[in-house]
Amino acid sequence: MRYITLLIVIVASALVRLYAIDVTAGGVEAALKDSSPETMTTLTLSGTIDARDIAYIANSMPQLTAIDLSATSITEYSSTDALFANYVTYAANELPPCCFAGKAYTSVVLPGTLTSIGDGAFTGCTALTQINIPASVTRIGDFAFASAPALIKVTGAAGVQTIGSYAFNRSTNLSAVPVTSVKSIGAYAFQGCERLSALTFGSSVEQIGEGAFKASGLTAADLSSTRVATIGAWAFADTEGLTTVKLPATIESLGDGAFFYSTSLNKVEMPKGLTTINNFVFGNVTNMTEMDPMPESVTHIGDYAFTDWTDIVEFSIPSTVKHIGTGAFRNWKALRYFNSRPAVPPTLGETVWEGIDQSAVVLKVDKPSESLYKAAEQWRDFQVSNTSEVSAIESAVKVTFSGDVLRASATEQIESATVYDLSGIVLATKNPAATSVEFNLGAYSAKVYVLRCALASGKVEFIKFGTK
Repeated sequence: MRYITLLIVIVASALVRLYAIDVTAGGVEAALKDSSPETMTTLTLSGTIDARDIAYIANSMPQLTAIDLSATSITEYSSTDALFANYVTYAANELPPCCFAGKAYTSVVLPGTLTSIGDGAFTGCTALTQINIPASVTRIGDFAFASAPALIKVTGAAGVQTIGSYAFNRSTNLSAVPVTSVKSIGAYAFQGCERLSALTFGSSVEQIGEGAFKASGLTAADLSSTRVATIGAWAFADTEGLTTVKLPATIESLGDGAFFYSTSLNKVEMPKGLTTINNFVFGNVTNMTEMDPMPESVTHIGDYAFTDWTDIVEFSIPSTVKHIGTGAFRNWKALRYFNSRPAVPPTLGETVWEGIDQSAVVLKVDKPSESLYKAAEQWRDFQVSNTSEVSAIESAVKVTFSGDVLRASATEQIESATVYDLSGIVLATKNPAATSVEFNLGAYSAKVYVLRCALASGKVEFIKFGTK
């Protein structure tokens, strides 16, 4: 049997007891049996250990707050009796599943040869503030650091390729964790990590699981350099501070509700190749005011995909779109122009345009398709016009709303501007001799108005519009 050395230092009348031990696998209990292990607060090990030693430390040393395993290596161990949860076999170089769950450790230094952190290894460790992951570790297991509210920072982790499901779930103070080498981020891995505001996604990332960053503190998600093909359902949902998203060229599908209720989101870059925008993907993204053009590859827009984008004035769908789901554009109350490029009107779910006064919105389509849109259910309720008829209005005068205030802007001087209701009654007239003019319509109750603008060039334009 290997020689065992035991160093005991007693400090401040045994209130703090520091131990450093060199052991062989299975030897920790024997080395400490005569040294009151129940009172030890700090333990440093070297040599080899296995699951029996880790179980003894976890179960027989209740005062322990700091463990240094950096000079140890973990050997394989099997038993007929479970040491942790229902496990009876424990792999070499893996911290056993659930081994330190719920312990009051403030500091743990992991073995330098470790390759895996087992499922639930540190779950519920409410006092753990920091952990360094050795470069040899390739996997962080499911629930490994879940519900560790004091955990602020994860360092190292240069070799980690897999972060398991719920790995850091509800570690509410976690502010830093490296993911530059990671390939897979599991379901709900960082859900509820409220202080995790920034992450650098490396080019190796291929999979982002369901709810991975739900209700986290992320303010930006730049995935443009990754190889992600599918973002899981609700992956970034309820991230209230998220403002910008850049998607990779490899993306093919966005899972249901991927950015649902990300209320601060104001910019999304969609790459070519995206074919499906699933249900609720961008639902209730209430701060969105503009969006890059949807790529000429999208064929399907799901139910409530863009619901409650209340400030969008103009929007376009590409020629490839074949179906738009129920409520997809619900409550787009500021919408004035909708450009539909498909030659054949896309099929529609129920109440796609709920909450929109379609009579106040110009639907712009290619001239050969005009009659088809005018005959199609739901589409025909717009002011259907072909693009050649409305191009002059687009280039000369544009109407926007802020509250009750109408603002008309032109590319040339507006000599006079008059607002009418639909019965032809003049409500207000101004002679701005400027390129813009404003009207406060708060005193009027109509939903639809007509604006007449006489321009310096002699051109007179009529614009029909609705209020929110």
